[in-house]
Amino acid sequence: MTNALGSLGWQGYGAFLDQCELQVDRADSKGFVMLAIDTTPGYTDTQPFPSAPAKWTYQAIYRVADNRVGQWSNPVSIAVGV
Repeated sequence: MTNALGSLGWQGYGAFLDQCELQVDRADSKGFVMLAIDTTPGYTDTQPFPSAPAKWTYQAIYRVADNRVGQWSNPVSIAVGV
């Protein structure tokens, strides 16, 4: 089983990539906003869960030398909240 970015160092391309840019849409009318630029696979979102159920949507793109490369991932949504 692999995570969204792959278990082999960013889908096996880890030797060629510098970073992964992650964005999140927390259904707060702001749309996608920067979450993190991560240099190791397996990022964990530490934002506390909202008090009401919500849907958060994530997308990612690889980066080389501070430039985006490739295409944005397909958005992935999860239900969060208590």
